[in-house]
Amino acid sequence: MHTGLDQKDFKIIELLQKDGRMPNTVIAKEVGISEATVR
Repeated sequence: MHTGLDQKDFKIIELLQKDGRMPNTVIAKEVGISEATVR
């Protein structure tokens, strides 16, 4: 099943490219989603 990537996925990738050790909580806040969704 192919679901593709959306804008939030690309934002998460962008953040992790800048800092691969960024905490999930920070990513969630930056993207506007829950921390559980980031995991």
